[in-house]
Amino acid sequence: MSRAPPDLTLALPVPPSANALWAHPGAGKPRTRSDAYRAWLYDAGWSVRRQMGGAPPLTCTFDALIVVPAASRRDRDNWTKP
Repeated sequence: MSRAPPDLTLALPVPPSANALWAHPGAGKPRTRSDAYRAWLYDAGWSVRRQMGGAPPLTCTFDALIVVPAASRRDRDNWTKP
């Protein structure tokens, strides 16, 4: 089964590991996003804005295909969690 080429392709910075997404401040306090995760969200958001180049925001459902470098030793599922 062949797929049609995507209408939009975006390249994002490498996300932090799934183990590094959350900070645990201590007993009785809720977990929060880690500094690394917050920095990645900021960088990824601006990367998308630069690549969209004035296109209108997406206001519909869509399918996403995540391409992971074949040489990566990282758990493949860690790329999709952030």
